[in-house]
Amino acid sequence: SMSLAAAIAEIGEPEACATLVANSGADIASLSFRRMAERHGHLPLVREALIADERLPADCRHMLLVKLGETLKGSPLVLALM
Repeated sequence: SMSLAAAIAEIGEPEACATLVANSGADIASLSFRRMAERHGHLPLVREALIADERLPADCRHMLLVKLGETLKGSPLVLALM
């Protein structure tokens, strides 16, 4: 249900959020996608699950790409190339 998805998005561990997103039958509101992106978007497990989901709203997709850029900005490989 949408209320269960909202609860998982709000307080769930990263693994629970990734599992929720992987469930194509789950009814997930746009706000719940946003909360998962805000809370766990810096983690590859959740970020990859969210980006792979066609239901992900465009603003959340953008947020995740910004988070990925921030993560890459601090990586040793990127720092060595700068």
